Amino acid sequence: MGDRLVQVIRYKGKFLAASYQHWSACDADDIESILDNVIYQNGLFNDDKTATSENAVKCLLEADKKFYKCETGMGLHIRKWGITNASTNWKCKPYNSYFQRKFIKAHPEIPIGHDRTAGYITVDEKIADNWEGWAEAINYFEMD
Repeated sequence: MGDRLVQVIRYKGKFLAASYQHWSACDADDIESILDNVIYQNGLFNDDKTATSENAVKCLLEADKKFYKCETGMGLHIRKWGITNASTNWKCKPYNSYFQRKFIKAHPEIPIGHDRTAGYITVDEKIADNWEGWAEAINYFEMD
Protein backbone atom coordinates (compact mmCIF):
# COMPACT_ATOMS: atom_id res chain seq x y z
CA MET A 1 0.00 0.00 0.00
CA GLY A 2 1.08 3.56 0.52
CA ASP A 3 1.24 6.36 3.00
CA ARG A 4 -1.01 8.67 1.02
CA LEU A 5 -1.53 12.33 1.91
CA VAL A 6 -4.21 14.48 0.28
CA GLN A 7 -4.44 18.23 0.84
CA VAL A 8 -7.60 20.08 -0.19
CA ILE A 9 -7.99 23.87 -0.50
CA ARG A 10 -11.43 25.51 -0.59
CA TYR A 11 -12.62 29.11 -0.30
CA LYS A 12 -16.21 29.91 0.69
CA GLY A 13 -17.24 26.38 -0.27
CA LYS A 14 -15.60 26.59 -3.69
CA PHE A 15 -13.02 23.94 -4.49
CA LEU A 16 -9.71 25.52 -5.60
CA ALA A 17 -7.10 22.73 -5.74
CA ALA A 18 -5.83 19.56 -4.10
CA SER A 19 -2.62 17.55 -3.98
CA TYR A 20 -1.85 13.85 -3.65
CA GLN A 21 1.46 12.48 -2.41
CA HIS A 22 1.86 8.73 -2.14
CA TRP A 23 4.45 8.52 0.65
CA SER A 24 3.73 11.58 2.81
CA ALA A 25 0.91 10.82 5.27
CA CYS A 26 3.40 10.32 8.10
CA ASP A 27 4.52 13.94 7.53
CA ALA A 28 0.97 15.33 7.33
CA ASP A 29 1.23 17.59 10.39
CA ASP A 30 4.54 19.16 9.34
CA ILE A 31 3.39 19.66 5.74
CA GLU A 32 0.09 21.11 6.99
CA SER A 33 1.92 23.69 9.08
CA ILE A 34 4.07 24.79 6.16
CA LEU A 35 1.16 24.98 3.70
CA ASP A 36 -0.95 26.89 6.21
CA ASN A 37 1.87 29.44 6.54
CA VAL A 38 2.34 29.68 2.75
CA ILE A 39 -1.41 30.24 2.27
CA TYR A 40 -1.33 33.05 4.86
CA GLN A 41 1.85 34.68 3.48
CA ASN A 42 0.46 34.65 -0.07
CA GLY A 43 -2.93 36.05 0.98
CA LEU A 44 -4.78 33.22 -0.73
CA PHE A 45 -7.85 33.69 1.46
CA ASN A 46 -7.81 37.51 1.49
CA ASP A 47 -10.69 37.90 -0.96
CA ASP A 48 -12.40 36.49 -4.05
CA LYS A 49 -9.72 37.95 -6.33
CA THR A 50 -6.81 36.14 -4.65
CA ALA A 51 -8.70 32.91 -3.88
CA THR A 52 -8.16 31.30 -7.28
CA SER A 53 -7.18 27.82 -8.42
CA GLU A 54 -4.01 29.26 -9.93
CA ASN A 55 -2.92 30.79 -6.62
CA ALA A 56 -3.87 27.63 -4.69
CA VAL A 57 -1.73 25.52 -7.04
CA LYS A 58 1.17 27.92 -6.56
CA CYS A 59 0.79 27.63 -2.77
CA LEU A 60 0.86 23.82 -2.98
CA LEU A 61 4.04 23.95 -5.06
CA GLU A 62 5.73 26.49 -2.79
CA ALA A 63 4.90 24.51 0.36
CA ASP A 64 6.26 21.33 -1.22
CA LYS A 65 9.55 23.08 -2.04
CA LYS A 66 9.83 24.43 1.51
CA PHE A 67 9.08 21.09 3.13
CA TYR A 68 11.52 19.08 1.05
CA LYS A 69 14.05 21.95 0.85
CA CYS A 70 14.59 21.38 -2.87
CA GLU A 71 12.91 21.88 -6.23
CA THR A 72 9.56 20.21 -6.19
CA GLY A 73 8.78 17.15 -8.25
CA MET A 74 5.08 17.81 -7.65
CA GLY A 75 3.07 19.03 -10.59
CA LEU A 76 -0.28 19.04 -12.33
CA HIS A 77 -1.92 15.69 -12.91
CA ILE A 78 -2.19 15.16 -16.67
CA ARG A 79 -2.95 11.47 -17.13
CA LYS A 80 -6.37 9.96 -17.29
CA TRP A 81 -7.48 9.04 -13.83
CA GLY A 82 -9.47 6.01 -12.81
CA ILE A 83 -12.45 7.02 -10.69
CA THR A 84 -13.83 4.43 -8.29
CA ASN A 85 -16.75 4.53 -5.89
CA ALA A 86 -18.83 2.22 -3.77
CA SER A 87 -21.91 2.48 -6.02
CA THR A 88 -20.02 0.71 -8.81
CA ASN A 89 -18.61 -1.93 -6.46
CA TRP A 90 -15.25 -0.12 -6.61
CA LYS A 91 -14.85 -0.77 -10.34
CA CYS A 92 -12.44 1.66 -11.94
CA LYS A 93 -13.92 3.97 -14.57
CA PRO A 94 -11.52 6.04 -16.72
CA TYR A 95 -11.94 9.77 -16.19
CA ASN A 96 -10.31 12.44 -18.34
CA SER A 97 -10.89 15.83 -16.74
CA TYR A 98 -12.01 18.78 -18.83
CA PHE A 99 -11.17 21.16 -15.93
CA GLN A 100 -7.67 19.77 -15.57
CA ARG A 101 -6.92 19.91 -19.32
CA LYS A 102 -8.26 23.49 -19.54
CA PHE A 103 -6.13 24.59 -16.56
CA ILE A 104 -2.98 22.95 -17.93
CA LYS A 105 -3.49 24.65 -21.30
CA ALA A 106 -3.98 28.05 -19.62
CA HIS A 107 -0.93 27.65 -17.35
CA PRO A 108 2.00 26.09 -19.23
CA GLU A 109 4.38 27.66 -16.69
CA ILE A 110 3.16 25.27 -13.96
CA PRO A 111 5.01 21.94 -14.02
CA ILE A 112 3.38 18.65 -14.91
CA GLY A 113 3.56 15.87 -12.32
CA HIS A 114 5.44 12.74 -13.31
CA ASP A 115 4.66 10.29 -10.55
CA ARG A 116 2.56 9.82 -7.45
CA THR A 117 5.56 9.75 -5.13
CA ALA A 118 6.60 13.32 -5.98
CA GLY A 119 2.94 14.24 -6.04
CA TYR A 120 0.10 15.37 -8.23
CA ILE A 121 -2.06 18.48 -8.12
CA THR A 122 -5.58 18.76 -9.45
CA VAL A 123 -8.06 21.58 -9.97
CA ASP A 124 -10.87 19.05 -10.53
CA GLU A 125 -12.93 18.34 -7.44
CA LYS A 126 -14.01 14.93 -8.74
CA ILE A 127 -10.38 13.76 -8.90
CA ALA A 128 -9.69 15.21 -5.43
CA ASP A 129 -12.74 13.42 -3.99
CA ASN A 130 -11.42 10.15 -5.41
CA TRP A 131 -7.98 10.77 -3.90
CA GLU A 132 -9.59 11.35 -0.50
CA GLY A 133 -11.08 7.86 -0.63
CA TRP A 134 -7.58 6.37 -0.76
CA ALA A 135 -5.83 8.68 1.71
CA GLU A 136 -4.36 7.72 5.05
CA ALA A 137 -4.19 11.44 5.97
CA ILE A 138 -6.08 14.48 4.69
CA ASN A 139 -5.28 18.13 5.36
CA TYR A 140 -8.13 20.58 4.73
CA PHE A 141 -7.57 24.29 4.21
CA GLU A 142 -10.84 26.20 4.09
CA MET A 143 -12.02 29.76 4.51
CA ASP A 144 -15.77 30.21 5.03
